[in-house]
Amino acid sequence: MEMSGVSRSRTMKAFVMLGIGETGFVEKPIPEPGPNDAIIKTTAALVCTSD
Repeated sequence: MEMSGVSRSRTMKAFVMLGIGETGFVEKPIPEPGPNDAIIKTTAALVCTSD
């Protein structure tokens, strides 16, 4: 399936919780979407500091 504007690399960068009080970026495999799923590209994101 060809999608214009969507990178087809095998991995993506994800911002994850590594431990209590510790976060960081890791490389993760891109999940395969199901028949009722959509692929979106995030252009900006924030972390809520009140959580």
